[in-house]
Amino acid sequence: MNDGPGITVPLSGTNGIGTARGLARMYQLLARRGELDDVRLLSEAAVENAATSEFDGTDELWGTPAQWALGYQLSGNMGTRYGLDGSRFGQPGQGGQYAWADPGRGLSFAYVRSYLDLRDDLAPMDALYEAIR
Repeated sequence: MNDGPGITVPLSGTNGIGTARGLARMYQLLARRGELDDVRLLSEAAVENAATSEFDGTDELWGTPAQWALGYQLSGNMGTRYGLDGSRFGQPGQGGQYAWADPGRGLSFAYVRSYLDLRDDLAPMDALYEAIR
């Protein structure tokens, strides 16, 4: 359902809402180095920039290790892990949701729930990589 108070609150940079399918498709564009359905939407350089570290240090608010690219988190940021070996990039959502791109394998992934859970449940991601080995 696309209504309710959470959708109408204007919180800049924090209220992106989407389905798992929609998020995985957006990350598929990044996983395929800027091309989707035979249409180039981003240059390969733009995708490379999305996966290149711009900040590697301590998050001043949370006091935890942080590693950011241009608009995306890199594995290790605040304890996250994206991809099998942790070398991919993505973004977590509120309550345990997450999505990421793995350009090395041309793979994207999104995991959303119908409830909030603050634990990082990486079992769905691990199961995906186990299935494609």
